[in-house]
Amino acid sequence: SYSTFTEGISLSGISEDISYAVSINRMDSKGISKTVSEPDKDAYHSLNVATKVIKYVNSNLEVGVSSYYVKADQDLDLGVQKSEAQIGFVNGYVYHKINDNWQYKIKLAYTSTHRSYDDGSGGEYDGELLLASWQNEINVNKFIKLVAGVDYQKEWAETQASIDESAYEIAPFAEAILKHKKFIFNNFIFTF
Repeated sequence: SYSTFTEGISLSGISEDISYAVSINRMDSKGISKTVSEPDKDAYHSLNVATKVIKYVNSNLEVGVSSYYVKADQDLDLGVQKSEAQIGFVNGYVYHKINDNWQYKIKLAYTSTHRSYDDGSGGEYDGELLLASWQNEINVNKFIKLVAGVDYQKEWAETQASIDESAYEIAPFAEAILKHKKFIFNNFIFTF
């Protein structure tokens, strides 16, 4: 291949009540193939950053946050066509065990995407995605567990060819699980 360099660093740790991890990776390439008949001199550059932190408040409560960012640039056909992409993602959650029969998890996530490309005419795309979820697990008795909650999703998108558009969805759900010492059987599933 042509000149290709990759670098990376990561750091992680855990204490009595906190765990964390951070990683950064970069790649730069001037092409992936030096074959004589059809050399590939398409340049590619990328940067990836990821983080994660979890706080254990007590044995029944934890809070977590994670994020991810990627930026990538690519030249195609010796720079005649170019593309660039940036994606950012943030996710957070709270897990709470109320008692031996009831626990829940709340999650929030946000993603932002930007893409631009130049193939002679050019173009751009910008998008956002918001996710929220609340899930409960309830042990009704020693034979039945109920999983119920609601998911929410909203998406926005904008391109040069169209106006700003958005869509959303709300999805409540419920599932009854029949438990036995030798098997677990999903008996009833209801989605509204």
